[in-house]
Amino acid sequence: MFNYLPKFYFYGDVEGTSTQRVRSMVRRRWKGHRTMRIIGMKRLKKITTLKGWEFVKAWLEGVVCKLNSSEKHILVMMHYFCLGHSFLWKNFIEHGDPSLNNLMYDEETGCGVLTDFDLSLLQWEPRVFGTDRTGTIPFMALHLLQKAYWNEGGERYYHHELESFVWILPYVFLLYQNSKRGRNSLIDAWRTSDYNVCFEKKWAFCSNELLNAKSMVGADFKDCWWLADALCGVVRDRFNAIASFLNSERIAERAVSQAGHVDVKTGRVKPKRTRQVETVEKVKEELPIDRSNALWKKFYSLLDSNLGDIASPDFEPLLDCLEYFKPSFELTNEKRKELYDKYGDILGPTRPTEPSKPVDPIDSAAS
Repeated sequence: MFNYLPKFYFYGDVEGTSTQRVRSMVRRRWKGHRTMRIIGMKRLKKITTLKGWEFVKAWLEGVVCKLNSSEKHILVMMHYFCLGHSFLWKNFIEHGDPSLNNLMYDEETGCGVLTDFDLSLLQWEPRVFGTDRTGTIPFMALHLLQKAYWNEGGERYYHHELESFVWILPYVFLLYQNSKRGRNSLIDAWRTSDYNVCFEKKWAFCSNELLNAKSMVGADFKDCWWLADALCGVVRDRFNAIASFLNSERIAERAVSQAGHVDVKTGRVKPKRTRQVETVEKVKEELPIDRSNALWKKFYSLLDSNLGDIASPDFEPLLDCLEYFKPSFELTNEKRKELYDKYGDILGPTRPTEPSKPVDPIDSAAS
């Protein structure tokens, strides 16, 4: 049995709850339908019942877990068991909403567990209607707290979800003491339905308020604060780096577009297909992969350099797993076909379609 997964007892669909039936009665056509499904699983405790480094260990176990089973078994049970996030992305499974409420603790095994796969999807399958713009606002990546993402959607990448795990640390360290949530002027404003407000507060926090926050951490997490501080610094630096690149990219594109030529038929200026334009377009295609890879490297390097010195609990096995289960950042058409051929008998008769070029919410916002 999986060491990091809760025990699964039963599941079943509730008859008469299909939204297709209701919509047919009111003569409303829609894309797909939903049915209420009941899943019986082992009762878990909130991860906030833990303190200090035990909390950090359970948190990291949500990022990556050790498994002892076949990939096929894992795929079959993915909606009923809770898998480590890094392992999921290594197998092109997107969770959709890493957040504090979706991290639990199994008291019997002493392990942290990533739960709630209602919004998860297989990246090699066509995206299911209703699985875009997912996330819990206080923990969402800064680049997703943008107008472009909320109005137009866009593809989520690994770095978006890894950043969600980072935001969990300062949220818990500053709000929780003796397993009870208190109040904190720096964090309270994150709990809002307004993504603009949340972005402003979180950006101000990691840009200007980290030093002040240290004095507000309670005794339960005071020894761990440096980890939240360092990871928030990584998020801040990555955000600045991407913003700087996009700004220089726009300047380069404008400069190239000015060196155009006049179309004889229309009289309009058409930009030349110069090497600079082609380079910019190539970098655009690679950027989401580079962003995910860069954040993962920073994340792993910081943890590997510091957590290994902590005597209890022992982080070395988890760090080894994190390195081994390094996520896959790019799903090629060849890999998409390979996955479908491997799991097609489980997933059904739908054949993989040629994916449309994904829209990166960061690039969309920049344009």
